[in-house]
Amino acid sequence: MSDHRRKIVPTETPVYFDHAATTPVDPRVAELVMHHMVEEFGNAGSRTHEFGARSAAASEDARRQVGEIVDSEPAEVVFTSGATEADNLAIIGLARHGIEHNRRHIVSTAIEHKAVLESLDVLSGRGFEVDLISPGRSGAVDATKVLDAVRADTLLVSVMQVNNETGIRQPIEAIADGLDDPAVFLHSDGAQGFGKDLAPLRHPRLDLSSVSGHKVYAPKGIGSLIVRRRDRKRPPVEPLLWGGGQERGLRAGTLPVPLVVGFGLASELASNEESKRRWHCETIRGQVLELVAALGGTVNGDPDLSVPHIVNASSGNAVGEVIEMTQGGCDYTFEAIGLKATAEQAFQMLQNGGTATVIGMIPVGTMVELHGVDFLMEKKIQGSNMGSNRFRVDMPRFVDFYLSGKLHLDQMISKHIQLSDVNEALDTLKTGQEARHVIMFAQ
Repeated sequence: MSDHRRKIVPTETPVYFDHAATTPVDPRVAELVMHHMVEEFGNAGSRTHEFGARSAAASEDARRQVGEIVDSEPAEVVFTSGATEADNLAIIGLARHGIEHNRRHIVSTAIEHKAVLESLDVLSGRGFEVDLISPGRSGAVDATKVLDAVRADTLLVSVMQVNNETGIRQPIEAIADGLDDPAVFLHSDGAQGFGKDLAPLRHPRLDLSSVSGHKVYAPKGIGSLIVRRRDRKRPPVEPLLWGGGQERGLRAGTLPVPLVVGFGLASELASNEESKRRWHCETIRGQVLELVAALGGTVNGDPDLSVPHIVNASSGNAVGEVIEMTQGGCDYTFEAIGLKATAEQAFQMLQNGGTATVIGMIPVGTMVELHGVDFLMEKKIQGSNMGSNRFRVDMPRFVDFYLSGKLHLDQMISKHIQLSDVNEALDTLKTGQEARHVIMFAQ
């Protein structure tokens, strides 16, 4: 194998495609944030002097920018630390009203973000009844099933705008149109659709919307709950934090002005550049779908309901599956295009038949060249005691060469994988040592 290996320096930075998890801060936003950290640093609550007054004015301008993207008044924008806090405030904040008006029933879905599901668990512990509607094969819940679950004692319907895993739009507008009882409040976690799929969050029947800054190129740590008035009445949400009366009494605490103005600018940019960003995402999505098809994969969910910036696909016979052994939390993951399984699931697969075959165990810091295709093995350190090896390939060329029969895998060190091989590699990582090899296998 020495004929196909050479040392390389330095390694390249991996390409980031996980924008559904978080986005980098737009340089234009970062510049404004830094300005308000270093120069315009006043407390927006200290309006008796110029520093505070300027910060207050900048914050109100940001409130307007966020409100415009969802067609709400600035006074309806309540700044929070993010969508998670906004979800908690929207759901738990309605508890007292529900108890006082004998409305202790909530309708939601089984595919909500944990911030919603765990807030619902809190209310369940306080005597509320929660009905969770499951999605169909399309990935979306049926609006009719959601509406049919509403009862005379229903307090709240909470349905996310876009699912963060599948990218499938949920029928927010159909639910809003069909919700007849004015005493039932409608909430949506709009973290994945805010600034990208504009119309649903602008529906006038949508009482409460949770949005997040770091999904639209603003800093982490800032978001908002849109508390839309209906018939001039604000939803009876009570605060979770007390002390100071900020955000019209709904969210106490000194306003983080640099984050707020960054969120405001990011929102305005998202609205102004929506068409351009959509086109860019659709272009990349098309390339990814071609690759998924070449791998024999399947796109999950109804493509007509999918937002362009999220692709969810799976394959039962992925080629060149990579075991990427990274210490993260308390387990390890095996990852590949369209596939992700926990280490325990992978071990079970091996124990039940040993269908995996090792294609190669390759030392870190080498380049393997097979028939003109370069396979880069890079070492990536994550934290002081976390080791990770990543096998990075020019995947489209790899697939093309593999499917055409031009890539002969026996040119790499090949043998049948044993459960002990995987256990040994993982044990190495658990001790804090750097792994020395990557295992690449195909079913």
